[in-house]
Amino acid sequence: MSLPVKRTTGWLIRSGWMASQSLQSRGLAGFLCLMWLQFAAIEVRAQTVLHTETEIYPSARLVELDQSLNWKFAVAEQSVTLASTQVVRWGAWAGVTRNSAVWLSDGSWLVGDLQIATPDKVTLSSDWFQPVSIPLRSIRGLVRVAPASIAAWNRLQQQLESTSGGRDIVWLAADRQVAGIVRIELNEPPDTGAVLAIENAAQTIRLDWAEVQTLVFSPALMGKLPALTDELALGLVDGSHLQVRKLNHAGESVRLTLVCGLELTSLDLRTEFSAGVSLLTSPSPRSTFLGNMEPANYRNISHTRIEWPLGTNRDLYGRPLMTEWGIVDRGIAVHSSSQVAYRWDGSRARLLAEVMLAKPPEVSDRDLGSVGCQVLLARNGKLESVKKFSVSRDSSQPILLNIDLTDAQLIALVTEQGDFGPYGDHLLWLEARIAKSLVQNPP
Repeated sequence: MSLPVKRTTGWLIRSGWMASQSLQSRGLAGFLCLMWLQFAAIEVRAQTVLHTETEIYPSARLVELDQSLNWKFAVAEQSVTLASTQVVRWGAWAGVTRNSAVWLSDGSWLVGDLQIATPDKVTLSSDWFQPVSIPLRSIRGLVRVAPASIAAWNRLQQQLESTSGGRDIVWLAADRQVAGIVRIELNEPPDTGAVLAIENAAQTIRLDWAEVQTLVFSPALMGKLPALTDELALGLVDGSHLQVRKLNHAGESVRLTLVCGLELTSLDLRTEFSAGVSLLTSPSPRSTFLGNMEPANYRNISHTRIEWPLGTNRDLYGRPLMTEWGIVDRGIAVHSSSQVAYRWDGSRARLLAEVMLAKPPEVSDRDLGSVGCQVLLARNGKLESVKKFSVSRDSSQPILLNIDLTDAQLIALVTEQGDFGPYGDHLLWLEARIAKSLVQNPP
C-alpha cells in the first residue's frame, strides 16, 4: 500500500517525538496532523496472512528485522521468527503509483526521485535508501511519470513486459510512442535537465526529459526478464519491489545486495527499516508451486462461447494476480466450472493454499461471484473428496488450505458455479504449493 506522503513510516518513527512536540503548539491542525501520522504508521503494519514452509497463519504482523537478520512476526499471542528462506509470503505489492521508478535488469523496481546525472548514469533518491547512482547498462527502463492507480499500473506493467525487438521505446503523453536508439545528452548547464536524442532510420528526434513519461531500453539487448521467484523479493510501502540476493548489516542500518549487483543502504536503523516493508516472498526450496507445474489435466466447462484457460501466476485476463491488498506473484486462476489435476508421487507432503475470488476488473462486477470448491485426492486408484468449501464475494476472510497428501498420486481442484452463475467467479489459489515433509515415508 502506498501512502500519500513523500516520506513514510521509517521517517515517522525516527522523528515522531519531535513532530509531536512541535505540533502540540499548533492547535487543531497540529492535532489532526499528528493523528494522521499515527494512522499512517498503523496502516503500514496491518495484519496480513503469513505463509511459511509448513504453515499458513491467518493474521500476522511484521514486528522487526532482528539482529540475526531474521524476520520477527507477531502471530496471535505468540512470536514467530523466520529466516528469509522460510517466509513463503507475507503481504502484497501495491505496484508503482504516483512515484518515479527505475526498472532494473533483474526485474526489480526501485522507487524514488530520478535525476539523469551523466549520459550513462541516473541517480535515485529514495525514501528508504541512501542516494544511489545506477549505470544505464543495469537498467531495463525508467518510469518518470507513474500511473495514479494500481489498475493503470497493471496496464503499464503489461505493456513494458511485452515490449520486444532491438529498439528503445519512449512513451509520451496520450500513449504516444517513439522508437529508436536513445542517446542521452545533458543540457548546458547540466543542472537544467537532459535531452533524449532518438535515432531511427528516418531521422533523429530530440525530446526534453520533462516530456517523457516512460522509457524502455531495447529488450533484445537486456535479455529475457528473470522470474520474480528466484530470490527473496522485498516490497516497500513506496512501491519498490526488490530482488534481494543478500541482507547484511551496514553499521546500525541494513544493506541489500540485489540480484543485479546494486547495493542499497537503508536510511533508517535496522530496527526501524521493517516498518516500511509491505511484502516478503521467497522461493521456498521445500515447496513445489502449482503455478510452475504442468497439469496432468485441465478442463473448463463453459456455459458461454468463451472458454477460459488456466491462469498460471497470472489471472484469466493475463494480468498479475490481484487481491484487495495488492499484487501477489504466485498462484493459479480458474473460472467455474473447471477441473485441474496435478500428479504427485505419494511421498509425505501437504497442499497449502490461500483461496479467494479474484478482484474484478470492472466496478460493476465487484458484488458478483460465488463458487463451490472441492479438493480430491487419488489414493490406490480411488478418487475421494477430502475438502469441500464455498467462496463468495462477501467472504470476510480467504479460505486457508492445509491438506495431507501422503500416498496421493493425483490432486484435483474442482471449481463449480455458485449463486451468480458464470458471473464474477474467477477463483485464485494463491501460493498454491506442495510442501514436502522433512520426514519422508518409511521404506
